Order: sequence, then C-alpha cells, then structure tokens
Amino acid sequence: MIKLKCIFALISVLVLVFLFVACNDGGKGQSGGAQGGTPSGAVDSTLRITTSVQDGFTATTVGGETVYTFTKGGEYTLSGTLYGRLEFSADLLESATIYLNNCTISSSVGAIYWQSESGKVEIKAIAGTKNSIVSALSGTLDTYNAIESNNNVEIGGSGGLDIVAHSKHAVKASNVEIKGSVTLSIKAVKDGLHAKQVTVVGGNTTITGCVDAIQADLNAKGLKGTFLMTGGVLQIIGCGTAIQAEASATVTAGTLKVAGCDKFLKATTFDIAANTTTVNGVVFS
Repeated sequence: MIKLKCIFALISVLVLVFLFVACNDGGKGQSGGAQGGTPSGAVDSTLRITTSVQDGFTATTVGGETVYTFTKGGEYTLSGTLYGRLEFSADLLESATIYLNNCTISSSVGAIYWQSESGKVEIKAIAGTKNSIVSALSGTLDTYNAIESNNNVEIGGSGGLDIVAHSKHAVKASNVEIKGSVTLSIKAVKDGLHAKQVTVVGGNTTITGCVDAIQADLNAKGLKGTFLMTGGVLQIIGCGTAIQAEASATVTAGTLKVAGCDKFLKATTFDIAANTTTVNGVVFS
C-alpha cells in the first residue's frame, strides 16, 4: 500500500512538472530574447522576427491585422508572411534596420510607418531572397502609403523587393535613398517615390504605372526638391511623369531608362551627364 502511494505521488509530481514546462514554453515567437510573437486572431500571419535587441517590440491584433510596434532601434530580420503592419515609435532617436528574408508584408492600410522625425528605417533584402510590401489591399482608400516615414528611408541589400501601393504612394518620406545591389520593383496608384530628396546610388530599380515615378517636393522653407542619381540602374515605364523635381534633377552616373511616359522631366534646373539616360530608345543629351 505504501508503495502504491509513492507511485501515485511520483506520477502527480511528473504531471505538474510537465504542465509547468508546457505553459512556460508556449507562445515564444522570436529568438534572440525579444518579447512578443504572433497574437491569436491574426490572419495568415507566419512572421518570425530574429533580433538581439532586448524588448525591442510588442505585437497586438487590431481589426484582424497584426501590428508590430518597435520601440528600439537596431537590427531585425523578418521572414515569413505578415498580414498587418510595422510601426516605429515616434520617440525613437536611433535608426532601425529591417532585413527581409523571404518576407511578405501586406496590409489593408500602410505596411511600414516610421513615426519619428529622427533616425531612419533601413530596409534591406537579403541576397537570394524575394520579398514584397503591399498596402491598402482593399484598393479604395486614398490615405495609405506602402512605406511612410516622417524622416528618412533607405532601401538596399542584394535580394529582390516588390513594393505595391494600391491607394497612394509606394514610398513617402523626407529623404529616400536606394543603394546596394537590390532588385527593386515599384508600382503605385499615385507616386512611386515621393520625398523632399530622392537619391539613387545603386540597385536595379523599375518603377511602373505611377502618376509620377519620382516626385521631389520643396518643404515649407523652400529647401530640397532634388533628384540625384550617381549610380545603379533606374527604369521608369508607363508613368505620367518620370521625374518631377521642384528644384533640380542631376544624373552624374548610372543608367536611366524612360519609356512610355507622358513626360520625361519637370525640373527648375537639370544636369544630365552624357550617355547615362535613354528616353524612348533615344539617348538624352
């Protein structure tokens, strides 16, 4: 009888240990010590975020979409599928780098929003991967950009990235820079790249079907409104205006090809180096 009691006691202890481990091991959606995960109720979301940043973000479900709110800068690697959006805190002072590793982000509103007026968000496609960022899936709203920043956006890496805006601009920021060897495809109902300054340093970029492929505005103080290309490949196809720069447009190097657009260039001043630019098959000079 004593032996049976001991056996039952041992079994009870093992059951309690198993339940404790199971409860404390579930719900861990990331590696690297970061908190968060994919909340219950998210639709078609298999996103995984890997980072060494401690407590760098949280995740909630809003209207059936998963919203990741980042409160710290640093490096984050994203893989899988997210139906929802990434938002960066308005009080962020340091920059954040998002590495895309075969990642798809789609939202009924904007997909990525950098709220701070400091730092920048860097979006880099990892070599050998295909990634996409899609906004306003309903296609009926006129207020959401695929990527929006109150400061700067840098797009680079060496993989593939498609950005599609079903309602407004693909990328809207103060400054937009394309660099590295990224293969970038941009489609938007309105503008492809909309900023105070747009700089193309590298990459292989194709912008199609936009009102303005590139629009560089002046700010309230009358500054910027510039487009600068110093390298890379930029193809603009089937847009209303290829490049609209309120102040200046400059191409010093790289390859710029424009085809099927209503207008090639609208700028107060422009400086285009010889043998860099082709418009409808004709070398611009």
